[in-house]
Amino acid sequence: MSVSKFEDRIYLSTREEVEKMDKDLRRLLKAITAAGYVVVINRKGHPEVYTADGVWITTFAGTPSDHRAHLNALAPLKRRGFRWPPRR
Repeated sequence: MSVSKFEDRIYLSTREEVEKMDKDLRRLLKAITAAGYVVVINRKGHPEVYTADGVWITTFAGTPSDHRAHLNALAPLKRRGFRWPPRR
């Protein structure tokens, strides 16, 4: 499915869904948004990352089951040049 407009899809983003995420994931998603990507919470509460023109990149687990979950979801972004953790 091609995504041309994010408004065409329905997403539920409640405060409760965001509060379930750990602080590291919230900080990571904030940095991803600052880098120009679009982060959308899907119907099941998982953050999905898209490019500005609507191309899906990856989906993060809202509550990861192991320590590699965020790193595995972050890999496609790193391949596109996103740096995490940021270098000072």
